[in-house]
Amino acid sequence: MTSLKYKFFLAFLWMAPLSSSIWAQSTDSPSGTDSPSASTGLNADLTQSIETFSREVSGGQTALDQAADQLIAQGASETELMAWEDRNAPAFELQWERMNLLSAKQSFLPMDYVLEIRIPEDAASEMEDFLVGRANLQNLYAEVHNDLILQNSQAMTPESAAILEITQQEIFVQQNALALQKQTTLAIKLGDEASHETWDMPPPLTFPRDATPQIIAYLTVRNEIEQGQVAVHNRFCAGSQAQLETAVAQWNEQHADLLRKGNQLAQALAQTNSDQE
Repeated sequence: MTSLKYKFFLAFLWMAPLSSSIWAQSTDSPSGTDSPSASTGLNADLTQSIETFSREVSGGQTALDQAADQLIAQGASETELMAWEDRNAPAFELQWERMNLLSAKQSFLPMDYVLEIRIPEDAASEMEDFLVGRANLQNLYAEVHNDLILQNSQAMTPESAAILEITQQEIFVQQNALALQKQTTLAIKLGDEASHETWDMPPPLTFPRDATPQIIAYLTVRNEIEQGQVAVHNRFCAGSQAQLETAVAQWNEQHADLLRKGNQLAQALAQTNSDQE
């Protein structure tokens, strides 16, 4: 159900990547704090070291890929390709280990802080509180992470990276239990409000000029399903969440054959496209 997916999304939205359009500038340290800066000499040296190692790993992978592409271009058979893979098994194993090590090293890079939040002009007060709370939690998590990596004296291995991840999660949750609970409550409320909004009906059904009977059948069934799902949502969305979920479940049960037919047509169409490739 779309409403449930939306609630799940909101409940974990505060953990979204900083590249999200909601965030604006993400820089070194939050205003008014003494948290470690991402531009300290130690971190700059670490970043440079990891970037150098990353180029080495990328170069190793490129060499293997180019060798394989050359064999394929020369018309190598499947047996010859498998023999080449066997001969280069140590190189593949080494590359895998180096990629894991690179991932571990990257775990020890400092996290940036969020200094500015972009809040939509028409955002409700609950949404504004949610976005501000998410930014605060993101900064608190970054502070825990950055403190731990400065204290770290272990080698940057996959094992130590796993320990770092567990430790920073435990500290963050312990220190911010009330804020996390408030954020979850806001997320649930926002999700409930979103589920009571009506949906637009699907546009009129049209077919591509070169549509095959298989494509026409699939689009027709898909449109019928979408029309029904939107209609039942709009009919019951003004009521309680429980009423809406019950109505949707009943519609799904009553139209089980239609949903099954839609899945079958989609799978058949995917298989046809795969065969043509």
